[in-house]
Amino acid sequence: MDIFDTITEALRNVHDGKNLEDVSNLYSKLYAENNQMVDMIEKTLAGEDLKVFHHLCDNFSYREVAAEDIYYNQGFSDAMKLIFQSILWSPIRR
Repeated sequence: MDIFDTITEALRNVHDGKNLEDVSNLYSKLYAENNQMVDMIEKTLAGEDLKVFHHLCDNFSYREVAAEDIYYNQGFSDAMKLIFQSILWSPIRR
């Protein structure tokens, strides 16, 4: 694990244990709506269709988690570059 991964993991650990429902009213509202929709669909589907639906939901969640990791890492990388450029900046004479 390189220094970038170590720092990123440490920053993520700061947020562990916090429920997003307690932090964001919008997230809490959307979470509740999502659960209601899932309940409605589960009552409608049966058998293999229900398995496909659950697989689709899992796949979507995994995709979003992967995207979140990419965005977080890119944002962290961009922030570090900006910090280093600011520290090392010197006027250029042209």
